Amino acid sequence: MALNVLDDAEAGIVFINALQDEGLGVRLRWHPGQAISDIKQYRAAFSSSQRVSLSDPKKESISDFMGNIGWLIAGNSSIHLEAAIAGVMPIYYELSPPDHSDYYGYVKHGLTQKAASVPEVLKIIEKTQDNHTPNAGAVRYYSDTYLTEWDGREGELVAECLKALALGDELPVGVDDFIDKTSA
Repeated sequence: MALNVLDDAEAGIVFINALQDEGLGVRLRWHPGQAISDIKQYRAAFSSSQRVSLSDPKKESISDFMGNIGWLIAGNSSIHLEAAIAGVMPIYYELSPPDHSDYYGYVKHGLTQKAASVPEVLKIIEKTQDNHTPNAGAVRYYSDTYLTEWDGREGELVAECLKALALGDELPVGVDDFIDKTSA
């Protein structure tokens, strides 16, 4: 579960309690810019919980967090894309009605599955128990390099392209796959 500054801390606590009441183990991670008052509420609510563990973003890297989960539940947050790229199944769940539902279009484009209740979250988890890998096509909608030779090396790709353009050289092998030929 990833909560951010847009999420109501009390609603998050109620939701996480409902998940643990259903027997799920939950790893809660808050946004690095989360209000200290929210963090104190999370720590107080789950300090003695056997089913809820806390992931402090100032102490645990996002990659370590993703390596310890199979599903990620969050509302309007770019962490869904990070989860999908890391091979974690993202589930979109709004704790309270947002100003703009599915702000990033992750549900619309198939990156996340949307749940509107705890039973729906449980159904998605149960349905994807044997294969909880994200939809590769949907991930590619947001990251063309996903599962290519350049996956995870996007900075290097940009640097190589800039270098080639500056020197008048050929672009790196495979870059043509990422160029939108309709706008060229």
